[in-house]
Amino acid sequence: FRSGDQSALMRFSLLPPLLAAARRNQDNLPSVTDLRMFELGRTFRWAKVPGELPEQGRYVGLLLRGRRYPSSWSSDEVLLDAFDLKGVLESLTELFGIEPQVEAHETPWLHPRSGSRIRIGENVVGWFGEAHPNLMERYQLEGPPVFLAELNLDQLAATEAGAARFTPVAKLPPAQRDLSFFVSTSVSSSEIIRAVRDAET
Repeated sequence: FRSGDQSALMRFSLLPPLLAAARRNQDNLPSVTDLRMFELGRTFRWAKVPGELPEQGRYVGLLLRGRRYPSSWSSDEVLLDAFDLKGVLESLTELFGIEPQVEAHETPWLHPRSGSRIRIGENVVGWFGEAHPNLMERYQLEGPPVFLAELNLDQLAATEAGAARFTPVAKLPPAQRDLSFFVSTSVSSSEIIRAVRDAET
């Protein structure tokens, strides 16, 4: 997705063009609110030292809206939520071999009930959540909630495990087994995932 002349400007965020595209979609096809959009591009930040040139970085912006599943006689009308967007971001960071930390965070353009940020160590690499009602009103978006995310690709690539890892396709079909375990309720899901990954190595 590109937003015409706006894509040539020194933008501070990739999200306004995505929101504008959602509004155009609403105006042209008001009955179709199922959207999955993203944009890759450079954004700019004011330099920390006055007088220096703005800092630029590569980001990815995402916008999700509407039903979780395509409309069908066999599917329920379940709407997307912030956890669907979180799953998309986890899949993306997994490509970099990274397991980020997600924490609640108040961000002006995100709804307080779902605003979150993504950290890798001490570095904040992204934000995601439901669009704030003021933002929905600013772009005159009606109907299902809009979920937004912006992720710093440069910081992802700069991490120790930031290079994408590829393995050759197996020559033999995989052997699949279903395993069941009894785990104490005091054990968190992250501890289980860490134990499984450690067992693989």
